[in-house]
Amino acid sequence: LGGRNLWIDSEVTTSGTVVVETLSSGHITGQTSCYRIENNGTLTFNIEPNFSPRLMRNVTLSAWVKYDNVVEGTNSWNKFNIFKHGLSYKNSTTGSTTSTIDYVTLGSGVGTSDWKYVTYTRDYTKSGYDQLKTTLRFNIESATSGTAWVTGVKVEFGNKASDWSPAPEDVNSNINDVKNSLNSFQNTVNTSFKDGIVEQAEAKAIAQHLKTLDAEKADIDKEYSTIYSNANLTGSAKTNLASAKTSFDSAHTSLKSTINTVISDGRVTSSESASVTSTFNTYNTQLGTYKQRAQEALDAISSTKVDNVQVGGRNLARQSHQFYRGNGATGITSVLNSDGSISVTASSGNENWFTGFIMTSVGID
Repeated sequence: LGGRNLWIDSEVTTSGTVVVETLSSGHITGQTSCYRIENNGTLTFNIEPNFSPRLMRNVTLSAWVKYDNVVEGTNSWNKFNIFKHGLSYKNSTTGSTTSTIDYVTLGSGVGTSDWKYVTYTRDYTKSGYDQLKTTLRFNIESATSGTAWVTGVKVEFGNKASDWSPAPEDVNSNINDVKNSLNSFQNTVNTSFKDGIVEQAEAKAIAQHLKTLDAEKADIDKEYSTIYSNANLTGSAKTNLASAKTSFDSAHTSLKSTINTVISDGRVTSSESASVTSTFNTYNTQLGTYKQRAQEALDAISSTKVDNVQVGGRNLARQSHQFYRGNGATGITSVLNSDGSISVTASSGNENWFTGFIMTSVGID
């Protein structure tokens, strides 16, 4: 059914050689950066660190991946692994847990592939258990050679992949980075302006803070573009987000301009100091408003995804209750029971069978 992104990129950990690379503008993935994973490198998100019922349902996992010259090693898992788990189950009533960790892997890559979108739906329910914990990993695990790239990871409830959107935690993380940078910047400015004179070393420190603030804001800019262009964002949530972003951009520009003007002559008057304080306050206010509008936009995107899903419907496959034997298959029978279930009997070792349906040139009965 879609919804919020459960993959929190700001909580991802890495081991081995994993680096972030910038992607070109208008990249096929719709992303601005990606992870490059070298052989023996691992990208891990501990999506469920403690036993919880949250994921005991259908979950859809999607990502953009690319790999080059991946040569499989000695074991079958010595290759590029996509959404590799470290999965355990628990019965919360009895306290019993599964005896071994399940390293189920949803996809893999060997050889070379350009960027492609992959999506998997997994039913995490397990008879006798009502909780699970697991990590999710992308890695090249002791292959003979290889490099892989990953971006646009999304994990969501339901059985349908939807357009990528950042996790709310990632939006908050980027905004908090700007807020922390802003607070540190204001402390430096207050100290520098205290005696009314801006020394050369102080001016350099202020210039460095401006560069840091620009870099932190760039992450918000990239994230905003992705959220705003999401097809499921419409109406007031979209216009409110755009308005908040415009005001935030203006506050950022005003702060930089005001400070550069004030320190240009190396002296700071009381009125100039008050003006700078006012621009800092405005910046904080606009950043808070943008944070609120961004969260509202993500909520609207998630709500739209759920509302637009059509669940169920008639079976378009005629005679889908019947099973057929393939070439060389024998001893297979099927019976449609009164409760609607199907009983299939096959002789030992017989795997060449399938369920059938009939299509005509004018439609499906």
